[in-house]
Amino acid sequence: MRHLVLAPLYPPLRYGGVEIIVERLCSALASMDEVVVLALNPQAATVGHRWHGPVQVWDVPGHFFSPLAADAANSAALEIIRPLRRDVDVIHCHDWFFADAACTLAGENLPLLGYFHTVKALEGVHVGGAGTPARRYAEEKQARLAFRADVVAVYSQFMHDSVSDHFDIKIDNLVRFMCGPTLPLGRRPSVPARSNKGLNVTYVGRLAAEKGVDHLLNAFVDLHRHQPGNSLRVIGSGPDAQALMHRASQEPDASIAFEPLTSDPSKLMKAYLAADLVVVPSRFEPYGLVAAEALTLGVPVAVASTGGLPEIVRGGLFGDVFSVGGREELTNLLVSATARPPVDKQRAELGRRVHGDPSLWHYAARQLRARVLGEAGKCVS
Repeated sequence: MRHLVLAPLYPPLRYGGVEIIVERLCSALASMDEVVVLALNPQAATVGHRWHGPVQVWDVPGHFFSPLAADAANSAALEIIRPLRRDVDVIHCHDWFFADAACTLAGENLPLLGYFHTVKALEGVHVGGAGTPARRYAEEKQARLAFRADVVAVYSQFMHDSVSDHFDIKIDNLVRFMCGPTLPLGRRPSVPARSNKGLNVTYVGRLAAEKGVDHLLNAFVDLHRHQPGNSLRVIGSGPDAQALMHRASQEPDASIAFEPLTSDPSKLMKAYLAADLVVVPSRFEPYGLVAAEALTLGVPVAVASTGGLPEIVRGGLFGDVFSVGGREELTNLLVSATARPPVDKQRAELGRRVHGDPSLWHYAARQLRARVLGEAGKCVS
């Protein structure tokens, strides 16, 4: 069986986010079948071909910045795909960017599996940008993919319910799979001993309004005023970076450090392992990859009660859940975390046993493949 996967980006262009989930799924599928990936590559000047492990990758030059650029990338994608079309058994399309190319090909009697990593209309409400041309374009392409896809795949119950409600998709056409570990789980990198004895709080991710880092910063300042000697490490980049660093500079006595987000998995693992608590304070989060990565390493987490984050910690079984934007609640959580590291470690270890199971990717691949085989049978008949 030959799978053609259309994805917005593919490693090693960037490590983390949607790309690493796509890569892990493709690698698991490639252990059973042949997988060809077509991905946008903003760094490429011309169409390129490479191998990433067992997966064949075609890179399409282009960028995300405008509907015109997306249309051009879709046209280029079709030029690459058409010679491969006769050998393809199923098309996988990850979200909106290549929806036009995927739907055009699927119209030639091929089963189409559409993956939704977010719902752009909901994202616009929480993140901003609702009603802009770029946002409307993405929403239209998502709607086209949702309408045409034979099966729609998601990886959180929040996304399952959101996609079902927003696009009026029948439950029978939806499949939810569970993500496995995205970090390499071989030998753990060594972490230097810390000089401070206080609580080491860490944030990893994008520095943007929807991520709620301002809430974490304010809560940590409250913690510092109540109980000095702790530290906050912010690892990330984004449009709010300067404003957040300016806010931190107003508290010169507080130990607050900013670092750029790394694409090196070993450095990322060291950052997680050096933390006593990883906090994910998002205002909107369809899944919550950072929380899952921290738990994969057995690192305690605290997450906001939004989107798929409470699912990651099983509603409090594997970590703490606090209200979105609840400054006092998060402050109290940080204060209590300074006194209970053994309990938090025990809960995180339970999370590690679930989220750190590598067989989850193979199970997800088999689950999706079974649905695809069923749809392929319908197309043939």
